[in-house]
Amino acid sequence: MRNILPLFFLIFSLVIPGAALAACETRDTRSIDVVIGQLDAGSYLREGFRISPDGTLSRALWNDGNNLLGRSQLVDLGVEAYQSALADISRTQPRHAMVPNDGTIPSPPTFTVEIAYLEPGGKTRFVFRIAATPALSGLIEAWRGAAPVSAPPSGNYIWSILAPNNPGRADLALSADGCGGDIEKNLAEALGGSHIVTRTDSAFRGFVETNPGRSRFIADLPDGHAYFGILSGR
Repeated sequence: MRNILPLFFLIFSLVIPGAALAACETRDTRSIDVVIGQLDAGSYLREGFRISPDGTLSRALWNDGNNLLGRSQLVDLGVEAYQSALADISRTQPRHAMVPNDGTIPSPPTFTVEIAYLEPGGKTRFVFRIAATPALSGLIEAWRGAAPVSAPPSGNYIWSILAPNNPGRADLALSADGCGGDIEKNLAEALGGSHIVTRTDSAFRGFVETNPGRSRFIADLPDGHAYFGILSGR
């Protein structure tokens, strides 16, 4: 018994920090995130999808005024739907329509699509396009038909998607040592959840008040980066 106790306490001391880390781990699945932007009267209408490896699909609509316009229930499409989507999306390459002579992306483009997921080994693959492939268009139409949205209850929400390397200066940082506070914990839960837009509490209220007029933020993660935004349901 005396030989077992030291081992027990050693395991216990390792498990507890791990539990704290688990609360702030941002993605332990291979969910696929897709966020579409349609320019309308100088502002973007966003449409987001998240499909999980078990085939669970989520969809939401919001705008750059940080208003959540609609949100679906989780829809079970089955594992085969996820595998088919992954096969189509993994073949999707970045495509920027360049302006002659200066090599820049038209600003602002009338259509954007961002795709993010974890590849084997845990590396983020992020694709930005200003045109959809036929396969991607078909996938989006199928998802729209499968996941109708309805007006959300009033409250605070977070949209989130994994970001590419070096996305810019971070507004938040999630530490590998665990969550630094309610905001970081809420964001970690949003990134690791099944919904592309997640209900949250009032933890972000002060954060939003100190960053007025912004629709997108950047977070540094222990294993990469993320984009996120704070939405209001009416």
